[in-house]
Order: sequence, then structure tokens, then C-alpha cells
Amino acid sequence: MKTTIQIVLLVAIAGLIGTAIYYGAKSNPVLPIVPTPNSQILSIRSDDHIRGNQNADITLVEYSDFQCPYCIKYHLSVKELIEKNGSEVRWIYRHFPLPIHPFARAAAEAVEAAGKQNKFWEYADKLSENSQPDGTGLKEDDLIQYAGDLGLNLDIFNKDRQEPSVIGRVEKEATEAQNDLGIQGTPASYLISKSGKIEPISGYLTYDQLKAKVDEAKKQ
Repeated sequence: MKTTIQIVLLVAIAGLIGTAIYYGAKSNPVLPIVPTPNSQILSIRSDDHIRGNQNADITLVEYSDFQCPYCIKYHLSVKELIEKNGSEVRWIYRHFPLPIHPFARAAAEAVEAAGKQNKFWEYADKLSENSQPDGTGLKEDDLIQYAGDLGLNLDIFNKDRQEPSVIGRVEKEATEAQNDLGIQGTPASYLISKSGKIEPISGYLTYDQLKAKVDEAKKQ
């Protein structure tokens, strides 16, 4: 009898877990990240792309993918956060182009090439405004068009996209995202308070949700 009760309890628990996973996937079908903050990996680097106050108390480090639909929505949320609260928060963007997104890596390399002409964030905004999950807006012609729209030297832009330093940076950040931080899906970000407390954030948040987390981090 005791064994039977244990089996029934295990089945019930498994059912509850399955239901939670199912509804979680429906509301935001992004795989969770493994919450293993690594302060060394997440520390600010001299070559980081930073938007907002360079010396802000709150830091948001994002690992993202330009073909991921939730990354695109999240980009808009963080952009609004910086526009309205830029003195309090600095946004660091790092790459994690997923293998399931065939156009994401080329887009990441293109935005790095744009960064060499001091147009990283402007180019990132272009990608986020125009890209679609099926790759629309991320084709070769599109990447060149955005560079032209921003007034970049196209010869230099196309050359820089092939530079080992650009390709290597994207690969390095993707590798650390997966291997060092245990990230399983995008967007994945980490909110770091002035005291150094790190809160992993998995998936897309609205501006209001993100602002609430920043307000809480300011108290820490």
C-alpha cells in the first residue's frame, strides 16, 4: 500500500511539473537560462559596446540574437529603458547567435563591422527594426543596405565583416554564453547592482517589468 501511494504521488507531481512547463512555454517559448552568474565573465571590458551612462550604478549585460523574435522585442524594451533612465543604467550587448537561426551570425558580424565605424548601436537598431524570425531583413542585401543608410564606407564595412577579429569576437561571446554561463535560449541578460549582486533574467520583459527590476536593484 505504501508503495502504491508513493507511485500515485510521483505521478501527480510529474503531472503538475509538466503542466507548468507547458503553460510556461506557451506564454514565452524561450528556454530558461541556467542561473550561474559568473562575475568575471560579466565584468565590463574595455571593448564592450555600452549604451547609456558609462559610469552608471546599474549594469545590464545582454546576450542576444538578431533573428530571435523575443530578442527584437526585448531590444525595444531596453532601448526605452535607456532613453528614459540612461543616467542610471548602462546596457552592454554581447552576441549569442543560435545555430537554429541561419542569418543571426552574419547579422552579428555585420553589426560588429559597423561598430568599427562607430555605428554599432545605430546598426543594431536597424537590425531590430527590420528583422523577422524567417530571416526577412537579415539577408546579404539588407545588411549592406543598412550600412549604406547609416553612411558607412561600404568597402571598409564589407572588408571588416571578414576580419578574424570580428568573426572571433562573435564566436568568443557565443561560446562563453553557452559554456561559461550556461545560457540555453535568448534573450538572456544579467542585471548587476552597484553592490555587485547579479540577477539572471531569462527571456523577454516589457519596459515596465524591466524598470521594476532596475528600481529594485537600486536598493541593493
